[in-house]
Amino acid sequence: MAKQNDAALATLNNIKSEDAIVYYLRAIVGARTANTDMLYNNLRIAAGKRCRVKS
Repeated sequence: MAKQNDAALATLNNIKSEDAIVYYLRAIVGARTANTDMLYNNLRIAAGKRCRVKS
């Protein structure tokens, strides 16, 4: 989904899972769209859910 940030976010928003990887991927979309709130909020949640995401 390179350069298809809206499609990527829509796909991630339709995922029912609360896994850390979903939040991590949302953080990546936030970084690619210069949405710092989305980036930091989702990265913080992802890191809190899984220690191995922190490194």
